[in-house]
Amino acid sequence: MHLLVNKMIIPLFLRIMSIMGLFISFYFLCAKSGWFPKFVKNMPLCEGNTCIRVSDSKYGKMFGIPNYIFGMIYYIAILLFSLFSFLNADKNVYYFLLVMSWSTILLVVYLTYALLVKLKTVCVPCFVLHGINVGIAALLSLMI
Repeated sequence: MHLLVNKMIIPLFLRIMSIMGLFISFYFLCAKSGWFPKFVKNMPLCEGNTCIRVSDSKYGKMFGIPNYIFGMIYYIAILLFSLFSFLNADKNVYYFLLVMSWSTILLVVYLTYALLVKLKTVCVPCFVLHGINVGIAALLSLMI
C-alpha cells in the first residue's frame, strides 16, 4: 500500500504544486513585463506594486536573471518529472531534482530573510512560492 501511495499520490501533489508555482511565477513575469494589466491588477495576491518592487530589488535576481524565470524552469522540470515518474525515470534525474529542491530551500531561507529584514516587505506570492518549494522538497524526499 505504501508503494502505491508513493506512485500515485506524491506525483499528483507534485503536479498540483508545480502548476501553482508556475502560475505565480508567470504572475510575476506579467507584473514585471506589464502584460495583462487587468489580470495583474485584479489578483488579490499583491498589494500595489509590491511584486514589481521585489522583482526590481537586488534579491529578485540571480546572475542577472529574474528569480521568476528560474522558478518557471524549476516548476516545469518538477511537473515533467511528476508526469513521467511512473515510467521509472532515471534515478540520476530524480537525485538531480532532489538536490535542486533542497538547494532551493537554502535560497528560500535567504530570500525570506531578505524580504522581511532587508526589504521590510510582506510579499504574499513570494511566501506562497516558498511554501510550495518546501512542499516539493518534502515530497521528493518521500519518494526515496
